[in-house]
Amino acid sequence: MRRSILMAILAFGVVVNGQSPFFAQNAMNGLGWRSFSPAEKTLYLTGAIEAFYEAYQLQMSHANLECVESLKIASASWFIGTLPDLRREIEGFYGDSGNLPVPIMDALAYSRLKMAGASRLQLEDYRAAALHSVTNK
Repeated sequence: MRRSILMAILAFGVVVNGQSPFFAQNAMNGLGWRSFSPAEKTLYLTGAIEAFYEAYQLQMSHANLECVESLKIASASWFIGTLPDLRREIEGFYGDSGNLPVPIMDALAYSRLKMAGASRLQLEDYRAAALHSVTNK
């Protein structure tokens, strides 16, 4: 019941303001992430990783031989850690309220980069670019 009331309030806000605060540039952001239950977060991440894996398989089937190795290297960071590890990283990312406008998929990519050992500078550059893409359009 409480969830239904929340969704009705959200729908009213969309009608009045034109766009939900859970979305930035038509992508669900940190407010949307925070609204999910732990199970919903795990399901979201499972779907995102499955979609990436399917896209990866499609790319590999159409890749020329020179770029196959670079595709393998680039995709390796997607298969590091567990779903609970990834969920904790995203929770940490959105723990900074300044990151809330960032779309979940960018938070996921940031978290994967961090788990793969990216430098602090690389992470900050990625975060700044993700924030810029939603705050300066």
